[in-house]
Amino acid sequence: MSVTVSGQLVAGGLMAALTGAWDAIRARHVEVSPVILAVGPGSSYPSGRVILGHFRSMGWVPERNGDTDIELRTAVRAVNDALESGDVEALTARLGWSAEATLRSAIELSNELRATVSEVFITDECLARGSTTVMATLLHEAVHGVAKQRGVSETSWRGRYHNQRFKAIAEEFGLEVSSDPPYGSSVTAAPHATTAVYAAAVDALEGALRAREPRPPAPTGITSLRCGCGRLVRAARRGSVACEVVCGGCRVEAQSR
Repeated sequence: MSVTVSGQLVAGGLMAALTGAWDAIRARHVEVSPVILAVGPGSSYPSGRVILGHFRSMGWVPERNGDTDIELRTAVRAVNDALESGDVEALTARLGWSAEATLRSAIELSNELRATVSEVFITDECLARGSTTVMATLLHEAVHGVAKQRGVSETSWRGRYHNQRFKAIAEEFGLEVSSDPPYGSSVTAAPHATTAVYAAAVDALEGALRAREPRPPAPTGITSLRCGCGRLVRAARRGSVACEVVCGGCRVEAQSR
């Protein structure tokens, strides 16, 4: 699998479909790099416009191999022991071992730096709009990645304003681009000709989205809770569902009335 996938509260089928869709984009556009794919609740711009996705450049570094670090620390201790004992022959051998361990650690670190990858975040709000919107959003974020690869400054205003350079690359990817003041050429859609190219990926996304269990709506409002000592506690219903509410007096969890 060429895409590393990460996500919380997402069915495996959906993550596999997202991975397959990103792989399909990479198969047609060789400049598109592997990414971390993540899914979660989104937000909106001050104007109220819902954010469907986000590209974060070079945001992840793979975990280091702990075995190499252990080997290097062990080699350093061996060299110190030989120095303290005055054993020249042992010191010579252990210095060679230490040098090899240091070199392996340096090579691994260099590989990790080159392996740093970007993140594509897809919001729940995007998923709720269906497979075609998800595919268009993945293409949109791929455009940001390619712009970074080419050294093109495609956005400004903290990534909100999309300029004509973004539009040009987006059209290379088969997206329809329209203007949305004050965010520039930021609205993208996948026309039928483009979704047809990615038909297999779109179908897989559609099946995964249909199979995904909908999350229950978050409760709202204020609820009344009563603790063990009889105190009445008023709390936001959302907070009382998400976590325990404990009385500061008796240290007992408050219960719904």
